[in-house]
Amino acid sequence: MTERYTIRSFRASKSEYEAIVRVYNLANPHEPGTAATWRHWDKHRDPAKVFTRYVVERDDEVGAYGYSVRTDVAANKFRFGTYYLPDWETADLIDVFASHVMRECLEYKPVSLISAAREDEIAKTIWLQEHGFRNVMRYPRSTLDVDEFESSLYADLKTRIASQGIEIVSLVELARRDPEWQRKIYELEMLLNRDVPRPSEFSPPPFEKYAQTEFEAPDFMPELWLVAIDSETYIGTTSLFKLGEKLDTLETGLTGVLHNYRRQGLATTLKCLAIETAQRMGARLIQTYNEENNPMFHLNLRLGFQAQPADVDWEKELRGSNRLGE
Repeated sequence: MTERYTIRSFRASKSEYEAIVRVYNLANPHEPGTAATWRHWDKHRDPAKVFTRYVVERDDEVGAYGYSVRTDVAANKFRFGTYYLPDWETADLIDVFASHVMRECLEYKPVSLISAAREDEIAKTIWLQEHGFRNVMRYPRSTLDVDEFESSLYADLKTRIASQGIEIVSLVELARRDPEWQRKIYELEMLLNRDVPRPSEFSPPPFEKYAQTEFEAPDFMPELWLVAIDSETYIGTTSLFKLGEKLDTLETGLTGVLHNYRRQGLATTLKCLAIETAQRMGARLIQTYNEENNPMFHLNLRLGFQAQPADVDWEKELRGSNRLGE
């Protein structure tokens, strides 16, 4: 059956971007991408991370898409994933395509490989288990019906935060009054990212790459990116991004607060204000992913988010020393 398919490297044409986005969106209808955003990401990638895309085609139709990337440059860890049109997702093709992408990663002699599957993706999960991967981290997806959110429940909390002299403003306002806003947000997010649970060590990008990826992206919405400020110091942030072409579904970016300001309701206030802005803009749904033991996941549940099937990270440790330069 697999002889009918051709596996090859991705060709960075407009039509091929549209083809792989179509595959991805049908495989992940809750998290649609756009060709414009993916082209933007590829334009600004760090070459050291060795990012590669792959496709499977039959009779000139692209029916499966995959990628591989070195997520941890220092330790030489790779992540890969594969996605399929519904009528292409057979155990046979999963085995052939995922094995191909995995072998491409092995050319770089990584210390480990990481791949993810949703809990309801049974065939992918079986393949990972059969190839020696073990479950290392679970990220429940959670969603909020924006219209159902009752902002009045948090009025006292917002008043208390404001009474402490903490100001919360959007990037629209920051761009008007602080010429260093991009650098300050970068420094804040790099600090906050150190506390985000992940299977690989966090590797901060250079400022220039971060600014290009975040602030020049087609899905960048400065009115939905909020920052908490105390005496001109950026102390917390939350952001929402458009998913797909329409505004009806948004995804949460990083939400976090510096250590000295935690446990005071500031993260809750940031998220409440972001949700209120989304309501005014007519968004229908907000979704987010959090590692299941992350306090942010439980905060989202308290705000009314409903847990959905989780993404699960699976890791395969490889024998021998595969660190770069060794």
